[in-house]
Amino acid sequence: MRLSRDSHDPVIFDPKTLNPTFDYRAADDSIHHVWYLDAITAFNQIHFADAYHPEGYVLWRMGAEDPRIWSVFGHNKTRLDQTAVDNLRTMPYGYDLDYEGDGEILRVTGIPRLGSSDIIYDPAQRRITDTTITAYPSGYVITRYGGGSSNARKIALTFDDGPNITYTPSILDILERYHIPATFFTVGINTSQNPSLIEQIYLDGNVIGNHTFTHPNISVISENQLQIELDSSQRLLESILGRDTLLFRPPYAEDIEPATPEQIALILATSRLGYYTVSMHIDPNDWDQPGTSADTIAQRVIEGAINGDGNVVLLHDGGGDRTQTAIALPKIIETLQVQGFEFVTVPQLMSVSRDAVLPSVSATGQSALFLNTISFSFIHSFGIFLRFFFFVGIWIGISPDSSSSSSSPSGNASDDTHSQRTGYRRA
Repeated sequence: MRLSRDSHDPVIFDPKTLNPTFDYRAADDSIHHVWYLDAITAFNQIHFADAYHPEGYVLWRMGAEDPRIWSVFGHNKTRLDQTAVDNLRTMPYGYDLDYEGDGEILRVTGIPRLGSSDIIYDPAQRRITDTTITAYPSGYVITRYGGGSSNARKIALTFDDGPNITYTPSILDILERYHIPATFFTVGINTSQNPSLIEQIYLDGNVIGNHTFTHPNISVISENQLQIELDSSQRLLESILGRDTLLFRPPYAEDIEPATPEQIALILATSRLGYYTVSMHIDPNDWDQPGTSADTIAQRVIEGAINGDGNVVLLHDGGGDRTQTAIALPKIIETLQVQGFEFVTVPQLMSVSRDAVLPSVSATGQSALFLNTISFSFIHSFGIFLRFFFFVGIWIGISPDSSSSSSSPSGNASDDTHSQRTGYRRA
C-alpha cells in the first residue's frame, strides 16, 4: 500500500486473475510490476476452493499484507456473502511502521488512519469482480533526520548522564583544545547540582538535550511520569539558560527505534511534546566500567565511523567513572580527523542552527521563568543543607561517647544499659 501510494500508481484489479496489481518506478528508474494477494483475493480463492471441500486453508505471513484477511478467514464456518463483502470496505493499516528518510534522529510525523475501498460483488457467482481503493490506509510514520550521503563523513559526539563535576570539565577542555563541538544529554538532578557546568557547556558552543530528571527506566513508568521527568528537566534548563531544548534521548536507550506499533509509545509521547528523539548507532559501551579500556573505546568508535555504522556516537560524561572515556577522546578525534571526518553537533546533522533546537523561552514563559529560577535555587540550597545536616548527624553518630564508654564505679548493669540506649538515640 505504501509503495502504491507513494508512487502515485493506482492499484488495478485484474479481471482475469481477480488479483490486485500495480506498477511503480524505482530509484534506479526501472519499472516494477507488483502482484499481491489481499483479503479480496482470499475471498475469491475460498469461494472457488469451497467447491472441492478442502480440509482447511493455510495462510502465509499471518496477514501482514492486509489485516482484513482475518474477517474472511473468520467466515470459514459460514458462507461468504454480501455482509462479508461490506466488512472489507474499510481498510485498516498494517502491522509495520513506516520509516522515512535516513539518520539517527527520529520523530513521529504521521499517525494511523483507516483507508477505504469500493467493491463490486456478484451475488449470483458469489465472487468479487472489481475493487478500487478510494483512500489508502496509513500506519505510524517515523521520519529520520541526519543521515544520507551529505553527512557520510560527519560525526556527532554525544555525552550522556552529566554534568559531572569531575569528568565534564576535562571533556570540555579536550573539546575546546581541538575546537570540536558536541551534544550533551543532561540529567536534571545532576544539572541542579552543577548549574555552572551547564552554562559552560552552552558558552563553549555545544548543544544540550534532555535526558530526563532522575534517569529512570522509562519502560516501567507511566506516560504522565515521563512527562513530569521531561518537564522538570526542561524547566530547570530554562531557569539556567533561558532556553528550551527539542532534543531528547531516553535513558538506557529504551525503545529508541521501535520495530512494531506496540513499541512506539515512547517516541510517540515525546514527539507529541515536540521532541526529536536522538538515537545512536555507534556505541562503544564506555558505560561498562570497570572493564572497557580507553583503547577499546577509541577503537570501537573509529571502526564504527569508518564502517559507516552511523553518524552519532554515544559516550558518557556522568553516571560513573568516566576516566577511560576522557583518555580515549583525543585518540578518537585525531584519528577520525586524519580519516577526513568532520565533527558536528546533532542540529548540524539536521542542517539546522543551534537556536532551532535550543530556542529562547517565549515571551509568555518569561514570567514563569523567574519563579522557576527561584524554585530551583531553593531546591538546590535545601539539598546542600540536607547533605550538610546528614554529614553532621553521621559524624555525631560515629564519634566516641565519653558517657557511654566510662564504666560505673559500682559496676551496676543498669548504668551500662542506660549508656547504650543514650548512644543509640544519638546515632
